[in-house]
Amino acid sequence: MANRIHLLPDRLANQIAAGEVVQRPASVVKELLENAIDAGADTLTLELKEAGKVLIRVTDNGSGMNLEDARMCFERHATSKIRETEDLFRINTMGFRGEALASIAAVARVTLKTRVSSEELGTEISLEGSTFTGQKAVQCPVGSSFSVSHLFYNVPARRNFLKSNAVECRHAINEFLRIALAYPDRGFTLIHNDIEVYKMKGGSEKDRLMAVFGNDTPDQVVSFSEETPYFNLRGFVGKAEYARKSRGDQYFFVNNRFIRDNYLNHAVISAFGDRLSSDTFPLYVIFIEIDPSRVDINIHPTKHEIKFDDEKTAYSLLHSVIRKAVAGPVFFPMQEQTISQSSSNLERRTDSWSGKFKELQNKGSNTSGINEEWKSLFGAQQSANRSTPLSMPYRKDKFPEGKELGQQTLRVLDNYLITEDSEGILIINLTEAHRKVFYSRLAAQMKPGNGSQQLLFPQVLKLKPEEWAFMDKIQQHLQGMGFDLKGFGSNAFLVSGLPAAMPIQEMQPFFLSVINEIMEDKIQFSTPDLHLKLAASIAKRITFKPEKNISEPELSQLLETLFQNEDPEIGVTGNPVFFRITKADLEKRFTHA
Repeated sequence: MANRIHLLPDRLANQIAAGEVVQRPASVVKELLENAIDAGADTLTLELKEAGKVLIRVTDNGSGMNLEDARMCFERHATSKIRETEDLFRINTMGFRGEALASIAAVARVTLKTRVSSEELGTEISLEGSTFTGQKAVQCPVGSSFSVSHLFYNVPARRNFLKSNAVECRHAINEFLRIALAYPDRGFTLIHNDIEVYKMKGGSEKDRLMAVFGNDTPDQVVSFSEETPYFNLRGFVGKAEYARKSRGDQYFFVNNRFIRDNYLNHAVISAFGDRLSSDTFPLYVIFIEIDPSRVDINIHPTKHEIKFDDEKTAYSLLHSVIRKAVAGPVFFPMQEQTISQSSSNLERRTDSWSGKFKELQNKGSNTSGINEEWKSLFGAQQSANRSTPLSMPYRKDKFPEGKELGQQTLRVLDNYLITEDSEGILIINLTEAHRKVFYSRLAAQMKPGNGSQQLLFPQVLKLKPEEWAFMDKIQQHLQGMGFDLKGFGSNAFLVSGLPAAMPIQEMQPFFLSVINEIMEDKIQFSTPDLHLKLAASIAKRITFKPEKNISEPELSQLLETLFQNEDPEIGVTGNPVFFRITKADLEKRFTHA
């Protein structure tokens, strides 16, 4: 019987290893920038073409490499950072595995130019699919320049799995910003398709914060610094009122290495208590300095995940520090005394409701008295919106399937209308109804060619550099939908007109949401009926609070407009606008099984 077990060829082994380390262009960006940091560079430049699919080049002024090191760095498990087993438990460098460059070279065409200060000439080495294709002496500055072109050219199946340029570019920029935030004392430049997106000089952490998030950021965050026996904490956390709808601007660094940790993220978010809306996310940049022996950073190939030796202590300390930073009371776990106190409060509340019920019973058949008591219990006001039935006749052609609304419509619990049709009772969610009607009007106004409503006072839309780069591409599409905007200095647009139905306070959240959805590939500008998707994007975010004293004609107009939609039952968010309880449903409720 022939032997079935054999060693993999080096070329194939490298491609398999590359599958763990190199998942997309951003993976290459991360590894090359980290190597530049470890080489002592204080000036780093990242160049991308077509989101890194065509070219990724990282140039640094670090220590560089001599000829032997330049060749050796592309061998698997070749590293300058690990000598013995104990080194694995006290890692202070960014790269250490000795797999990155070999993995990159296995799935791309790579050219390295590098020189050390003690030599007049540098070295240029070329590889293609792990194979050395050239080596020569060249003139070049001290430091290194890695050019990685045509990523996955020899693994077409992997290349086909890459996302759009917008998505891949966003991932690459994220990796760039993580390194830039971790090392504010060093200069970073990002160029995409020959356009300079970022140029950041070395400076303080505050300077870097403004360079990444905008000049207004210092007024929107609070800083903190705390030394504890377990670890030291410092950084910035955004004020609750400036929280965004997307969670992108949240960064943890452990010994200057970016990490993802849902457990620690929960510690930060919960520290805000009820100050933070459930659908918003605060900005934070948090640096944790800890003894390297107390964390394991070798649990994932991307090194984005780590493990603390005492996760509960890390959580509690972080929660306490952030809570203090956002000016809340110190958190203490619930004790038995608190539980017993809550129980007594519940008993008192129950007694109160029992007393109310007995009062109602004592009133006997006094119907008006019962109504008044129930109005009091539920906080009702004697106005048309709560206590007085509304007469709302509807023509049959205004209601789906020829059904007609009942003559009596009652508003209850602020946000609901109860009425009837020929099949039973309708319960209508006023918030969803408002949102659906708003969406319909806005979609009609955003239909290409309808023009815009000019603003009395034009508004300045400030963006982060990468947001501005995407906005520049979609400007012409938005102008055809009622948005009048043009470039206004660095990373900003002047907005002079909006679709008439769009609230001006929704301008900035809308643009940020659209940019975010484009970068995540959720919206493509070649999509048919794009104006409908954008109108829905605006309507989903707006919080409608129906007026307490809304008039009968206003309610009537709202419902008439709602039922002119082709699908009035389905809201913009996918939730129902109303539902029906049939007569048969009611009879089942009052009949014994």
